[in-house]
Amino acid sequence: LLGFSFVFAGGVSRAAAVAVLGAGVDPLWTPALIATLVTPAILVSISLLESAPPPSARDMAERRKRRAMTPAEQRQFVHCYWPGIFFLVSSHTALTALRQFRDLFVRQLFTAANGGTTPGASTFFLADVPGSLFGALALASMGKIADGK
Repeated sequence: LLGFSFVFAGGVSRAAAVAVLGAGVDPLWTPALIATLVTPAILVSISLLESAPPPSARDMAERRKRRAMTPAEQRQFVHCYWPGIFFLVSSHTALTALRQFRDLFVRQLFTAANGGTTPGASTFFLADVPGSLFGALALASMGKIADGK
């Protein structure tokens, strides 16, 4: 879900920045204005997170305590699963690099694809947010699978 938050936040923040700049706000003050606008949502989110109840007896009964692996167990794990670890880290690195490149140059890419005209705020929003929401829902639905069934 961390990848979802990067994509979702990137699309929303780009759309917000384009909208704020389009409204005539000085570019120097754009980050401060956007931060001021999102602060109430952040405070509500923190409040909701703080009010979450502790695990119930049932929650604790359905789970077991985990302990850290010893260095010998870590070496054995890496030795046994190194191909999967290698491909997992390699693919994650490649996808992160691709996402970062796109994130850094999305405005230039969209402007070039739009015939030299800078797209509006809604373009950045619509390019990222629906896909990130769909991906998050797909990942969340996988959490409903219990015991591999």
